[in-house]
Amino acid sequence: TVTNSAGVSAGAFTAAKVVLTDTTGTVAFGGPTVITNSLTTAAKAYGVTFAGTSVLSGAPVFLNTGNVSFAGTTSLTTGATITGTAATTVNLAGTIVSGGAFNIGALPATTTVANATQLILNSTTAASNFAGKVVSAGTGANALSLLGVGTLTLSGDSSSSGVTGDINVINGTLNVTGKLGSANVTSATSGTITGAGGTIGALNV
Repeated sequence: TVTNSAGVSAGAFTAAKVVLTDTTGTVAFGGPTVITNSLTTAAKAYGVTFAGTSVLSGAPVFLNTGNVSFAGTTSLTTGATITGTAATTVNLAGTIVSGGAFNIGALPATTTVANATQLILNSTTAASNFAGKVVSAGTGANALSLLGVGTLTLSGDSSSSGVTGDINVINGTLNVTGKLGSANVTSATSGTITGAGGTIGALNV
């Protein structure tokens, strides 16, 4: 349990249950990190970051109002949810594997996807949704890649300085019901692209 701290940095770390309560600053897990049962957060102004190799079980809900960051290789064994506020930014990088729904609410100011990020969704029944603005600028080999058997819905408005890069739907389904930037190129390899009422830049199939 972390409470009343001004920030914590952890190296190699394994625990069944982790509770992050009334704290400030950033709780930084440098990895490798293994949380086998549950990660509990609170609606307080602190950030949570993961680097290296991380395995998070119990479908954590990130209620903290600071930033949330996944880098390195992150395994969300049964999914995760990030709620945030208008002051929250979400940063995704590396490889993220989710066994359940991976949802990001509409409130975070932006969800920024680093170059060459891979998002692997492995649930056929629990769809994932990014409801706010997504910023992704990688093209070619640096594009965002969607893999797995699951569905990712982009329902937010990312048309203005948002998704200006490419999205490669290698497997699974990309469902665009929001707006992507006019410079975006979305390509399907063995995946599916859908979206009632959504807009993208260019489509390659």
